[in-house]
Amino acid sequence: MAKVIPTDLQLHTRGEERLVKFFEKFLDDLWTVYYEPIIDGKQPDFILFHKYQGIVVVEVKDYLRKSIKEVSTDFWKIDVEGKIISVKSPIKQAIEYRNTLITLLSKEHELLQKSGDYQGKLKIPIAIACMFPNLSIDEVEHMGIDRVIPKDQIFCKNDLEEGEDFINRIFGLTGRLFISEGLTEREARIISQCIYPIINVTEEVDSCISDDIAYISKPQVNFFLFEHYIDEFQFVINKTNHLIRSGEAQLIGIIYPTNRPLRKGTIAQFIDSALQNLNLLTPNQAFSIRVTDLKTVDCGYMFDYLFFIDINTIQSKDDYQIFSRLIKNSLKFKTNIMLTANEESLLTIKIRNRLAKR
Repeated sequence: MAKVIPTDLQLHTRGEERLVKFFEKFLDDLWTVYYEPIIDGKQPDFILFHKYQGIVVVEVKDYLRKSIKEVSTDFWKIDVEGKIISVKSPIKQAIEYRNTLITLLSKEHELLQKSGDYQGKLKIPIAIACMFPNLSIDEVEHMGIDRVIPKDQIFCKNDLEEGEDFINRIFGLTGRLFISEGLTEREARIISQCIYPIINVTEEVDSCISDDIAYISKPQVNFFLFEHYIDEFQFVINKTNHLIRSGEAQLIGIIYPTNRPLRKGTIAQFIDSALQNLNLLTPNQAFSIRVTDLKTVDCGYMFDYLFFIDINTIQSKDDYQIFSRLIKNSLKFKTNIMLTANEESLLTIKIRNRLAKR
């Protein structure tokens, strides 16, 4: 579930209430939803932040069809209790908020690309969206709103009926700008502090990870840190292939915390595709490979080898507790455990330090 900041919301409209409930239900815990943050004196309705996907600035308008009298790229005429007023168009507002946010974040040198085609630009894309929770797509088209706002940036009440379609469209907004390789925890904290600086941003996982993670010290536990997820996942695939072909293992588990987007596809798609290319997902074989996320894994299953990948993305107390229970149970079954990560986090640092002592 997405984290919403602030926690004690004072929402102004029913449309905003619907959106917050929708975000909490359908966005996973890698998303942070900021309501009315103050960005250099400007106050957008919502900012959606995902450390691997990017940022979406959302402007919400609760207009009814009968309230909208005229639309254009710059200004709209709206009927407010019988009085016609002229207001800045939603797309213009969203663009201003986005540009202000880009200027603010660009002052943080750690957030800028150091080389390549986007050298000097932010490491993650910032997109915009205009939300009309009271209008259907037919009404949007009938009034010509899609002629003054790009259609891919328009979200209406139809989009609040299906969570997966909404998420795919949000991913499409940032993905069309460029595909980010993601942020480190420190870079994500910098962005969080820029967007909502009055909050002392600390990761929930900080307070629940014990310094004494003695269960990690068992000899069948190994940890590998890679510079990039491609290297990490290829290591796991190649190791799995070797174990199966050599007969060293028959039951292998590959677990990931969250099925997050990658440069192409998701973790699950990446792993499944690689295993299929090696004919390792063929049914009725003498071996079995289970690929699943942390929240659906059976902690009581007896694997010969367990690969836990992408552990640097464990950021919530609940995820850490499942991770801990899975590792402890696997150790009871004498499972060989491979922990892998593609960047440092509090958890990976403590694991590495603990393993160094054994």
